[in-house]
Amino acid sequence: MSADLHIHTNYSDSDINVSRVIEYAEKVGLSHISITDHDILDSIFEAEKIDTHIEIIPGVEIGCCGKNKIEEIHILGYFIDPEHQELKKFLSPIREGREWRIEKIVKKLKEKGMDINLSDVRKISGGGAIGRLHVAKTMFEKGMGDSVLSCFSNYLTHGKPGWVERESLPGPDEAIEVIRRVGGVSVLAHPYDTIGLLPGLVKVGLVGIEAIHPKIDKSLYKYIIRKARDYNLIVTGGSDSHGTMKGEDILIGKYIMDDEMVDTFIKNSSLRLIASSL
Repeated sequence: MSADLHIHTNYSDSDINVSRVIEYAEKVGLSHISITDHDILDSIFEAEKIDTHIEIIPGVEIGCCGKNKIEEIHILGYFIDPEHQELKKFLSPIREGREWRIEKIVKKLKEKGMDINLSDVRKISGGGAIGRLHVAKTMFEKGMGDSVLSCFSNYLTHGKPGWVERESLPGPDEAIEVIRRVGGVSVLAHPYDTIGLLPGLVKVGLVGIEAIHPKIDKSLYKYIIRKARDYNLIVTGGSDSHGTMKGEDILIGKYIMDDEMVDTFIKNSSLRLIASSL
């Protein structure tokens, strides 16, 4: 078995759709995947309709506020029920906050004389949950930078011309609690800069931590594994693939959990889910 449990589609900030994600996962020989789009559940319903031998674990990635409005903490939820009304209600204002932010970003850029419109960004997003990466892709296609990532870093990060703080973000404790209440397993995503928050997150019910990710090197991986043992956390991993949105190759299957990790993840998740229901 092998698993990539962190994949995005065009429902959030990737440029490949659900069926292509699954086709690619089949091609590279994965046994399990999770599509974890940002603050939106629509891809889960589409994935459920596709005939495949791959086990698809329903997931979501929830954006949460850090100690200030600059930092963000991302919490992954696995084995969630996409029909659960509490989860839908919880995610709705987060998506609305994204829309508000992008409108403000586009307005700021236009005021600085840049040729960019909200309709251009919406076209790039394809109707999915809109985000800064869509703005960066729009800017790149209009010749405002030599890559999507350079447009992002030069215009859309803190202190840059298009920076706007996020609003309507829940705390990570709220996300962890909601995931628990809807029958899911909560995992701290890509903790390359949030590992210090682990003790507090564990206290409020965090179940797992992502140890395999493109931005996690070997030394940090070993450190995360030690922390996972210290706090009795489930370990997950994935490519955090955004298709070719960032101008890179499709990463699906390049950062994976091996058979032992997959087996442990599924068994431990089952035990946690049973325990939380008692």
